[in-house]
Amino acid sequence: VGVAAADAAASNVLVAGVAGLVAGAMSMAAGEYVSVSSQSDTERADLAREREELATQPDFERQELAEIYVRRGVEPTLASQVADQLMAKDGLGAHARDELGISEVTTARPIQAALTSAAAFSVGAA
Repeated sequence: VGVAAADAAASNVLVAGVAGLVAGAMSMAAGEYVSVSSQSDTERADLAREREELATQPDFERQELAEIYVRRGVEPTLASQVADQLMAKDGLGAHARDELGISEVTTARPIQAALTSAAAFSVGAA
């Protein structure tokens, strides 16, 4: 509005508008990328720690998984059996999902988040 109110040529108003749109979209994308990238780093660190714990303390980790299921309402004997079966198949996946809340669907994707944020800003600003 400021450029248009200054009685500037239409091409100058258009250039200023596009510049503002691009700058805003890039700013939003950069902020979102940094935010989601740090979340992704945290997830990777949590998974590395969990992988180490599974390698060094498998019995403790099996018990920990069973206790998670008991807190969710599963009978202790059944919870122990479920934990045994999941640990035999994919212990890290079970702990990532049930202890850490990380799944393939919820894994942080910084590039996707940045592009989505830039697109949303652009649509909102247009």
